[in-house]
Amino acid sequence: MPYHCSILKLGRQFDALKFTHIPRSRNVFADVLATLSSMISHPDGTVIEPITIQVLEKPGYCCTLDAESDGFSWFHDIKEFLDKDNYPLRASTSDKKFLRQMSIKFFLNDNVLYRRMIDLGLLRCVDKK
Repeated sequence: MPYHCSILKLGRQFDALKFTHIPRSRNVFADVLATLSSMISHPDGTVIEPITIQVLEKPGYCCTLDAESDGFSWFHDIKEFLDKDNYPLRASTSDKKFLRQMSIKFFLNDNVLYRRMIDLGLLRCVDKK
């Protein structure tokens, strides 16, 4: 096993070395990186930057908001901005900039808000009611 021998040679440079076997069927990151590598054309000599992978403490769905803190729907500020060009009362400069950028993705028609999709489709924005 040339790979194993190479690791042992490199391991001499460290104080401790621990091997953990991950079965091929569970090595999702290797599959994803192999797929990405096959999709990118890189000529010889080109340096490929490493991919940064962020590990979250909780799954993404645990970080979502469950209830509206101010009693309004999640899209209220976007709708007000598109309809009346009003910003929220306590909006900072960065909040206003974010709202302007976010509102580009939405479309207001007869007081109904739609989200523009990449394929030119529209998704109707709905709240809990």
